[in-house]
Amino acid sequence: MKKIAAYFGLILLVINGLFVLPAYAVEQNPVEVQIDTKKEGKLVPGTENVDFAVYDLSNWRHTNDRTEKEAMGFLMDEQVTKEKMQEFVAAEQLQVVHESIRVDREGKAVFTVERYQNKKDAAYLVLAKNETSDQLLLPIVIYLPQYYLDTENESNQLLIYGKYADKEVPQEPKKEEPPTRTEVVQKTTELTQGLPSSSKSYPQTNDVATNGIVLGGLVLLLAAMGLIKTNLGGNKE
Repeated sequence: MKKIAAYFGLILLVINGLFVLPAYAVEQNPVEVQIDTKKEGKLVPGTENVDFAVYDLSNWRHTNDRTEKEAMGFLMDEQVTKEKMQEFVAAEQLQVVHESIRVDREGKAVFTVERYQNKKDAAYLVLAKNETSDQLLLPIVIYLPQYYLDTENESNQLLIYGKYADKEVPQEPKKEEPPTRTEVVQKTTELTQGLPSSSKSYPQTNDVATNGIVLGGLVLLLAAMGLIKTNLGGNKE
């Protein structure tokens, strides 16, 4: 009887192990993530000091019930700038998983994340910072599990290639320089050309007096001639 009891005890132990061990393994099974920041196989100038912050996106994933593609589309459409991404992180109260993961000399950053969060499929948001070029790394959304290509086997190693967007540099309004003296003179000349002159030519005072004397003399001369003609007519009778 003791042997039978021992066998039963061993069977129960094995059964408990079969049920407990997978649950333990699920909680403690990390996934390695490698982010390659190179573009077309070449290091991007200005990304030498880039590091990544990793946030737990699991609660947001299950609350919003979006697929990985839909989540990426939403984040890129609504939170494309770094400022808006930080506002999103604060509004959703996302917990930091890794505060700073620095890239190595080959432009790669490597870190691990948990497969599950609170016994649910995990999701993570990865944001880059410290770029010093006109190229900015776009946010990365990771939904677990990920599978090996054309299989149903989960992958515990992920390789992600960073994608870039051009930095939008705000353009300052163009300041109009004050015109130089030459430009002012030229513009004034252009404006006045073709317009009737506002000045009028008035006769001088001496000219008026002279014209009056001449006119008066002419009147007297005509009057005298008329008088002479009258007298001559009278004498003729």
